[in-house]
Amino acid sequence: MEGRDLIRQVGEAMYGAHWQRPLARDLDVSDRLVRFWAAGDRKLPETLPPLLLGLLQERGNDLISTTALVERYINRDA
Repeated sequence: MEGRDLIRQVGEAMYGAHWQRPLARDLDVSDRLVRFWAAGDRKLPETLPPLLLGLLQERGNDLISTTALVERYINRDA
């Protein structure tokens, strides 16, 4: 997998179709730099994949917590 494919896949999974600006915000970089990475015009820095993994894990944990909250709500009267 190429770096541009990785960043696109992560960006779309986390933020949907308009992912460049939110990902840039969370990485504290310019959205222009994210677009360069996505186009393959700039190589991803070695430090970026671990940061992406951290964002994904954080989002996954948030989803798990929210899922549990909804389950408790559904089962509150059971």
